[in-house]
Amino acid sequence: MVKRHSRRGCDDLALLARRILLGKDQLHDVVGRAAGGLFGLLGRPRIERVFAQELARRIPLPVDAQLSTAARGLQIAGIYVCVVGKQSLTDCACLHDVLIVDGQERLQQLLQRCFGGLAVASPATEWERRKVSTMLSGPLLQGGVSRMPTSDS
Repeated sequence: MVKRHSRRGCDDLALLARRILLGKDQLHDVVGRAAGGLFGLLGRPRIERVFAQELARRIPLPVDAQLSTAARGLQIAGIYVCVVGKQSLTDCACLHDVLIVDGQERLQQLLQRCFGGLAVASPATEWERRKVSTMLSGPLLQGGVSRMPTSDS
């Protein structure tokens, strides 16, 4: 997968994860507009339609957890692609997205779960452990993220 990758690192995975999350948001908007429209058809006042629309938009849908899990899995896979591809993690689109949405604390939890189970049997694995350890204590996490990468970058 890494060798046939047409772009650098995890850009495609990051873009797909963003699109899944955007689709989830759009689904919530559709449900909200449908609820507001239903109240409009029933002849309810505008304030009730707006309230119903906002309430319906914020109610968790049955597919929310699955979509979020799929997007998070793609982001973690993308970070792994960058780590094993020996790409600079400052250029990792998936890492930037996780930092922007969840911040440093959540990223550390995810990486510990993801890379915590790696065996120390091979040199590549040991290199991965050092890379993750450096990343968790490095300036990228301490300085914050200045921009969110796009499919054009």
